Amino acid sequence: MSIDRLKEYKYKAARIKVLSNYYNGNGVVSKPFREDDELQRMHSKWRVEPDYLTEEDKQLVKTAREYLIGNPTGTFNQLAAVPKFGIDSIDTQRLQELRKKVKRVIADRNQSKNDIDTVLDRVSELQELKAEMKRMDLALEALASIKSAYTEVLRLRYIEGLPVNEIAQKMFINRRTAHWQMRL
Repeated sequence: MSIDRLKEYKYKAARIKVLSNYYNGNGVVSKPFREDDELQRMHSKWRVEPDYLTEEDKQLVKTAREYLIGNPTGTFNQLAAVPKFGIDSIDTQRLQELRKKVKRVIADRNQSKNDIDTVLDRVSELQELKAEMKRMDLALEALASIKSAYTEVLRLRYIEGLPVNEIAQKMFINRRTAHWQMRL
């Protein structure tokens, strides 16, 4: 591990913090990257119809619960789970309406394909940064098992950002020694 990479430690830690909590729209946050919308999760948790649904929507939910087995997650799974025909014409009409609504959600999401690519780029960057940070920490741990004082000097200088004078005071060593250990 080079000192240049260690100098980026603080930046990478800050970037991870930002990406871990970045709101990407559609209920997706980079950190808990999940398939379902937050609204879907809440509805399935409540298992009751929210007050803001119209009577027609409440009938659709009731029909869906009668015909769906389990609680499929993700819009494609939901679409696949909605039968095309019910036992009577009213149920068939409601199921068709439900399928139409799910297809509309899928179409809206597909129109924002660039947005999804951006989200995936963020998640990928987050994973790469975490892996890089882990490699840096492992390298510092390996160095600590050999020369713990050197590791502490490097950590204080490049991760904590302390000047050489403060490092020397904190570690009770000569300023020149601290400077010399940073170069090794």
